Amino acid sequence: MKVLKFKLGELLNYRIEICLFFALIILFLNAGRKPGIDICVTVFLCAAGLTQGKVKVDLYIIIPFIVYIIFGFASSYNSHGHIADGYTATHTVFPVICLLSSYLKGRSLKTFRRLCVYFSAVMALVGIGQFLYTALAHSAIRVGGIIGNPNPFGMFLVISYFIFMQCSEIQEKEHFLWRYIEPILLIALALTLSIGSFAVMAAGIFIIIIYKLYKTGAKETIDFALMLIAKVTMGMSLGLLLYISAARSGISWLCMPITLYITVFIYFWKEFEKYLNKHKFISVIITAFSLLAAVAVVLIRPSWAATLEERIEMIRSGFNYLKVNPLLGVGSYNWRHLNFLDSDKTFGTNHIHNAFINVGVELGIPAMLMLIIISVRFLVKQKSVFGGVATAVFIIHNLMDVVFFNVSVTAFLFAAEGELGYSGRYINGIAVKLIFAAFAAVSLYTLYWYIIT
Repeated sequence: MKVLKFKLGELLNYRIEICLFFALIILFLNAGRKPGIDICVTVFLCAAGLTQGKVKVDLYIIIPFIVYIIFGFASSYNSHGHIADGYTATHTVFPVICLLSSYLKGRSLKTFRRLCVYFSAVMALVGIGQFLYTALAHSAIRVGGIIGNPNPFGMFLVISYFIFMQCSEIQEKEHFLWRYIEPILLIALALTLSIGSFAVMAAGIFIIIIYKLYKTGAKETIDFALMLIAKVTMGMSLGLLLYISAARSGISWLCMPITLYITVFIYFWKEFEKYLNKHKFISVIITAFSLLAAVAVVLIRPSWAATLEERIEMIRSGFNYLKVNPLLGVGSYNWRHLNFLDSDKTFGTNHIHNAFINVGVELGIPAMLMLIIISVRFLVKQKSVFGGVATAVFIIHNLMDVVFFNVSVTAFLFAAEGELGYSGRYINGIAVKLIFAAFAAVSLYTLYWYIIT
């Protein structure tokens, strides 16, 4: 009985990590399909937060987030006549996660990040399994995983890869099955065929290399860059090979022997790294072949150029809608209706493909400014270069896409890379409970509205 009590008490020491982790699982399983479920997650996390005491938190993130939520609800009420009608009701989970993750420090934060990486690996395996099933049963398609959309799933895997590097950089020992995670993430990323995700992946690697050059000498940087690019190129090339074998060969079952080959390669991934370290000229050759991999992607998805041109045109058009209602915006999801009715080109999407401009148009310029402040603050406060890159690529991606509106992916980044406790000031337990209680109250109200409607 004493042993059971001890184990239970030890488990309770990780209650924040457990609550955040299960919240992420539910958000990913729901994938935004039913807003009521996302709101339930917010209420659950608020309940966990009400049991906590004082915490050190970055007010330059929490306060702008509160203001963002207030303007979002005001915009919904102004345009729809009800605060619950719009995506602000689901976005309430973001500041709640940020505030709750502020309690994670030191060892608990490292443990939670590793847990997030394992979760990402499982999601990647699900995506690979999904590809094999569809390839054999129907035809090969881009992988969307549990999220359902290849673009946010690709961005999720990019973020996960840099968090994996962040954890690998500081861990004292190699944890269970850790050696197989890197190639699994890269293969699944390749199967998304998300050009935007590939581009920000390259941007992230470039940022890391520049940082290494600034911190170390040219020789160390070159060795590091060649190794990193060679590994990423090989991992993603394996994924592209799997896709081509099923989609372009005309023989769908051909992906099965390729899958067996890839499985063996994953198993010997560490030996592959050792070989690259011993024979550095191989890294040079593989890095050179990365250009061929890029050409292969362009040939597989030749429509990317037209898509990019349309997104730029959409962003340019979006600036004009900022004038419609600068304070409160036109309301959640109303841009698409305006775009359909006006004389301008109709783009046929739910959001302007720039998250900041979309927020400005639909929730108002003050909400957009709050989102910019949060993004900049989140970026500059990162303690690790890999954590900073994970945040940077997310921000860059949202300049040409709308992954911010995918609640599960954005919540994952905020939970894994919060670190609000490393900067800011303490707020006492009463203030913390009042904030969580306020978020819980408004979430329960919006949940009630979703149930009765």
